[in-house]
Order: sequence, then C-alpha cells, then structure tokens
Amino acid sequence: MNKYNSLKKLPKQDRSEATVEVLLEATARILSKEGKARLSTNRIAQLAGVSVGSLYQYFPNKEALVAELRRRYEEAFLNRLMAAAAGLGALPLREAIHQFTRFLVDIHAEDPGLHNALAEEIPDWELPLIQRMALTYLEAHRDEVRPENLDLASRILLQAGEALVHETALRSPELLTNAEFNVEVEELFYRYLRK
Repeated sequence: MNKYNSLKKLPKQDRSEATVEVLLEATARILSKEGKARLSTNRIAQLAGVSVGSLYQYFPNKEALVAELRRRYEEAFLNRLMAAAAGLGALPLREAIHQFTRFLVDIHAEDPGLHNALAEEIPDWELPLIQRMALTYLEAHRDEVRPENLDLASRILLQAGEALVHETALRSPELLTNAEFNVEVEELFYRYLRK
C-alpha cells in the first residue's frame, strides 16, 4: 500500500524516502512556528537542506506538501480517537467526560500552531463520527443524563467542545496546559449533561 497520497513520484530508495520525510518535517515546522503565510517551496527546501529541484521531484507545489501532512495528521487523529474512545463506554458520566476532555485538549495542545494550520477545515467524516460516538455513549448512559433529545445533546457537546478548545488553541494556546481551564471545560460539559 502507498503510504504517500500527494506525491508526483514515489521514493524508491531509503535516501529518497528520507528526502520526502525531511521536506514534510520542514513544512510542519514552518506551519507550526510561522503559519501558512510564510510557507513557500523555497523556504521549505532551504529549511530541509535540499534543493528546490529535489522538492519538485516529489511534490508539485506547497499545497501538496500540506495535503500530505493533513492526511497524516487526520490518520493519526483517527487512530488516537479510536484508542481514547475504546474504554469510555464503561465509565460513569463524570469520568468519561474527564477522559474525553483530556483527549480533546491534549490533541490541541501538542502543537497548536500545526494543529490550527492543518485543521482549518474539519474533514467531512470527522464530526459525524465523533457525534455518533458521543450519541452511542449517551444512549448507553441515558439514566445519568438530563437531555431527552440525545442526538441534539451529542451535537451540542461536539460543536461546543470543538469550538471552545479549537478557539483556545488558536487564540490562547497557553490555556490548554492550564489545569484550571481543563477543570472548567469538564465542568461545563458535566453540568450540561447531568441529571
């Protein structure tokens, strides 16, 4: 299976694969520290320590590099989401909220600059998947939750959580590592849901 989706040419040797990886790492560093406005193929190649010609052998433009980073980021996010959600079903409401809030905040806190650059548009599959997971949990714990319309409640939770945490990552990323912020986010979700 091809692990690269955005390449013009697939690397066939270890050295070629290393070139592709260093180009992706340089792209990620620029996006993380300086933002999309500072991203250019010349800058990426310079930071990666390769020629622009080498970059163009594998990627037609900077957008293809960003697309490949986004694909990898989404794949890693999905894997981590599934791992985080695996144990939530058996947990009582407060503990499930704690675990999921930690997951959501931690994902955004790892590299807020890169997250914000790559997550400008949430993929079409992501919101419905997470909403279904939340709905499944709420249905299984109906006796613990106040809202009658669980479909609506799961949508409100998802949209409020993503808006709050994503906006914090964008505007005040230092809050993501603040214990008091985390407690308040958990409390917000818990007070909305509990009976």
